[in-house]
Amino acid sequence: MKLKALLFALALMPLAFAAWQSVAAMAIMISVLILAALYAVAIGVGSEELKALSKDEFYQLLVLVLMMVVLLGTDGILNSISQNSALTQGQPTLQDAAIASLADTQQALSDDLGIIANSDRAIAKQASQADSCTLAGGGYSVSACGGFTMLGTPFSLAGSIIGYAIAEVASVKTLVDLSKQFALSLFLPIGIILRTFKFSRGAGSFLIAFGISAFLLAPAGIIFVDMLNEQFLASPYAADYAGEPSTISADCEPGVPWGGLNENNAIGAYKDLKEDLRKYLMIVLLKATLGPVVALLLFIGGLRALMSLFGTEVDVSIIARFI
Repeated sequence: MKLKALLFALALMPLAFAAWQSVAAMAIMISVLILAALYAVAIGVGSEELKALSKDEFYQLLVLVLMMVVLLGTDGILNSISQNSALTQGQPTLQDAAIASLADTQQALSDDLGIIANSDRAIAKQASQADSCTLAGGGYSVSACGGFTMLGTPFSLAGSIIGYAIAEVASVKTLVDLSKQFALSLFLPIGIILRTFKFSRGAGSFLIAFGISAFLLAPAGIIFVDMLNEQFLASPYAADYAGEPSTISADCEPGVPWGGLNENNAIGAYKDLKEDLRKYLMIVLLKATLGPVVALLLFIGGLRALMSLFGTEVDVSIIARFI
């Protein structure tokens, strides 16, 4: 039995890498054959109830075919929008455009994290300096760079925030990539077959809605936020938010204990970090936070709406809380 199940799974493996349209058509054909066999059995045994059940399920299958046609048209419209957008950079589909956008965001965040790390290293090196003086057998040591230690906390917080943003973007990128590869080629055909019968219609509707939402709405949220970002950058108020942040550096004289020089250098480094804060906010808050949040909200909202459209009410709050 296990060997048969393994052979069946291996036979279905190529379907996971096929176009979702052909896989969905194959699943619908399998459902039609199952219903035809069921109707033939009903004729053979003379069961009117079984005939009525077969006809009812066939009508449900026709409705599902119409929904798949609508899905095909919607997919084409969304892909046309993404291909005409400057954000896609010549990507062929909406999913490829979202993955490319998330990859660019992830790379930009990694670069910003490197800038923060280099700045923190340079400031920490200055803060650790000390000087000493020996005269007539006696001496003293002095460290006049203690004011630079105040920059350790903001650099640590900035590094933590960017690290969390990188993890968030990587997670959504993985979700979109997996949905592109498997959502419609795996969940959709299984859902179509399960929806053929009344006792498994709820599970089938859930799988169909999950596949469609993950395939279309999650990447659409990323592209939508990218369009908003492009409009914001084109406004006259975005000058301070554009551009790359710079590495913060400052000089400290450890042998100068009197006030003025070193304090002003430390304050100047802090002001430089403050000036670059808006450039970090552009990528961290808008692209790395708002984009994934909108994508997940569209995914959950679309999942509930599609399940209602397919005639099944399932509580998806558990998925929402998990996300």
